[in-house]
Amino acid sequence: MASWDTLRFRNNFNLDLTGRIGAYFSPRTAVYALGGLAISSVNFRYDCAGFCAVQPATPAFSAETTMMTYGGVIGAGLETQLPTSANTAFYIEYRAYLLQPVTLDVGSIATRSTSQQVDLSHQTVIAGARLRF
Repeated sequence: MASWDTLRFRNNFNLDLTGRIGAYFSPRTAVYALGGLAISSVNFRYDCAGFCAVQPATPAFSAETTMMTYGGVIGAGLETQLPTSANTAFYIEYRAYLLQPVTLDVGSIATRSTSQQVDLSHQTVIAGARLRF
């Protein structure tokens, strides 16, 4: 039975610090733009089993590394209050996270190693409700 190497990427967390500015285009509905800073953490794990058996063979190993990446976030949204309640609003928001790519190196030249470049830039759309007390 052949052994296989595995590579695992895990995004540990995302954090953004944003501000927003907008305007009401009706008494209950507002549009806004947002922007700010974004931080993300990525973990890369390499389990060498199959490639380590290739001549000249080395003992199987596991190695991992974690790095932070920084960038910005931009987006826009729409929020509207319910006509029956000034305390309840619904919103939809788009965000684009523009993060610096990171290069993750694991292993060593003496055994086996791999290097992967990861770009964590991504986009999200969020819909929800806000309740004011």
